[in-house]
Formats: sequence, C-alpha cells, structure tokens
Amino acid sequence: MSQSPTQIKLFSKQLEYYRLQDREALLEAGIGYGKSRVASIWLAECTQKYPGTNWIMAARDYRQLKTSVDREFEYYLNDIFGLRRDRDYRKINGSPIEYHFLRSGSRIFGFGAQNYDTAFRSGNYNGAWGDEVDFWKKEAVKALRGRIRVAPERIRWTSSPYGYNHIYEDFHVNGIGPVINATSYENPTLSAEYFENL
Repeated sequence: MSQSPTQIKLFSKQLEYYRLQDREALLEAGIGYGKSRVASIWLAECTQKYPGTNWIMAARDYRQLKTSVDREFEYYLNDIFGLRRDRDYRKINGSPIEYHFLRSGSRIFGFGAQNYDTAFRSGNYNGAWGDEVDFWKKEAVKALRGRIRVAPERIRWTSSPYGYNHIYEDFHVNGIGPVINATSYENPTLSAEYFENL
C-alpha cells in the first residue's frame, strides 16, 4: 500500500477507532462523519497486513452494499492506496461481491445482511466490517459473529445511531467492545450548506 493512515490524516476519533485492537469495536456517528472512510481504510490495510486471509464486508442489504459501501471501498483502494483493478486485485461483481488481492492472496466477500440465513452460514473468516449495524436484525449480527473464527478475529462495526436496540445492549450494556461516538459536525471538511441541507 502506498500510504499509511497517518499520511491519510484521519480525524482524531477515526484514528482512535482504527488503532483499536479489541475483537469488536463500534463507531457510531452522524451522517457524513466518515464512518465508511475509516472502515474502508482499516479493511484494506487488514488484507495486506494478514496475507492469505478472508474478510467479510457487509451492509444492511445488497442494494446498500452495491451503491454505497462497495463503491466507497473501491474508491479508497484506487485513490488513496493506488491499487488498480486487474493489476493489484481482481473483482467479481456478483452476490457476493468478491475482491482477490494478487500480492497478499487475501480475499473480501461482500454480503447484504438481509440474507444472513444463507450469506453468513458458510466458511470461516478472519474478520469483518459491518456497516449500519444498528439497522440489522439481531440474528444477522449473531450470524456474522459466528463466522469470525480464524485469527486475527477482528470485527469492526459502523452505524448511525438508532436508539436502544440490540447493538446498544451489546456495546453499552454488556460491554463487548469499545464504542467511539462522533457527530457529523466533527468532520471539518463538511460545509455549512451541507448541515443546512440535513
């Protein structure tokens, strides 16, 4: 990879989240904060740091995966890390979406969490990123957790907050991992017009 997260200049809470070594961690932040940005960077780094590993990239549903999560992830691969499709990685646009990194031998499988009963029921993975997890079914979260069975066993969750639900209970009540909270206003690159439109 051509740049490190410090060169990319993550915001302080993004960098704090990126550096966590816990099995699970949650970044709950407002719209536009940069949740997908830091999670994409983390996941891309993991595929290179741990050669020959398998990772899950999951969104609330397949449409969100295709139009938002995957699009942002590949943007950061190309424009931040300088990786190019068919030179540095191969991509299969299907269900799941697949990334095969040619140098490290690592792979990413992209799923929609609405299909948790089939999508998360096969294979053993080294880690995962689940986006907008506050809006997932409790069973989908449990199914994904059950697939992370091989070292380094890292799961990173990102989401907009959605009240007192099963994710709140997991992290704030049961304390299964650290939570980083941030607001949209903590992204200094957003304009006043953006906030007015919100």
